[in-house]
Amino acid sequence: YHYYFYFMSKDLFDNIIMTGCFDRINYLKIGNWKIDTSGTVLKIKEIDFTGYSFMGAECIKPTSDSGYILTGQINLLGNNDAITIKIDSAFNSPLITTIHNINSTVSKEFKIFQNYPNPFNPVTKINYSIEKQGLAILKVYDILGREIRTLVNEVKTDGNYLIEFNGSELPSGVYFYRIQAGNFIQVKKMILIK
Repeated sequence: YHYYFYFMSKDLFDNIIMTGCFDRINYLKIGNWKIDTSGTVLKIKEIDFTGYSFMGAECIKPTSDSGYILTGQINLLGNNDAITIKIDSAFNSPLITTIHNINSTVSKEFKIFQNYPNPFNPVTKINYSIEKQGLAILKVYDILGREIRTLVNEVKTDGNYLIEFNGSELPSGVYFYRIQAGNFIQVKKMILIK
């Protein structure tokens, strides 16, 4: 198994709620864990997405009815779909809503969004939009302006894109990511905390 923990929150009773995913070949699940203030695991909710080639649980938040809302994305046959999952207070009866083909929406502008999570350790995701087909270059720099990594350097069609940045080999600190697409240039700051 490979375990990936993406986000942590607290519910109305100060229980810790963690979300992530775990996988093995052809077997993918979103996992949600409820842990009390003493560190005891109270509940585990597994939601099966077998057959999907990628899955990311991005955020979990408590709701006023003592349940939880989870957001994330899944991938089947190359199509990225956004998902929201409603879990009740007993960690049962998930209601799953899927928004299909999030990458198929044509972008109306060049734009790069703030990475999430931020601060991060060690993995974060960066969304960007391309207005028209052309060369897109996305690079990461340290606080001194030294190039750390090239994340994208290829021709992209118009649309919305998501890329993952892994800073496991880097020290804690402030980093910048810069996109250039045609005449459009934009820079954002991100913080790696280990």
